[in-house]
Amino acid sequence: MVIAYSLKNTGSKVIDTTQFNHNFFVMDGQTTGPGVVARFQFEPRALNDFAGVAEVRSKEIVFLKKLEGQQRVYVNLDGYGSTASDYKIAVENRNAGIGVAITGDKPLAKLIFWSRSRVVGPEPYIHLRIDPGKTENWENRYRFYTLDEEYFKGGKTRKK
Repeated sequence: MVIAYSLKNTGSKVIDTTQFNHNFFVMDGQTTGPGVVARFQFEPRALNDFAGVAEVRSKEIVFLKKLEGQQRVYVNLDGYGSTASDYKIAVENRNAGIGVAITGDKPLAKLIFWSRSRVVGPEPYIHLRIDPGKTENWENRYRFYTLDEEYFKGGKTRKK
């Protein structure tokens, strides 16, 4: 699935802002917890605490506990570079054997990782600077897959 965006500045001042997508994924109606993993092209650094519910392991965020009731995770992430090649995020529910991969064609400007009991939501931000009379175009691609496919390396992956 491709979501294509186009923003034309019809005003007289520069538009200088960020844009983001919520990406609230519910996978097979299952609860967020062990077996749910977010994968990144880079090694993310958490700028605040996961409160013992999840942790960063290399290029992944893994859940250590099942999120219950109103528990949530809300973490600012860093570690991405200045090119669009780091805008490559996957969320997998290894218990259900499914995942979704997101790629964008603009560099990340900010990245939030947000989750509740049934939702996993990486929220990638991009920076936009559009001069008067100009148009900016960008797109995000979503690929839904099963875990017998490999998103980052190609070929076959582990079957859970």
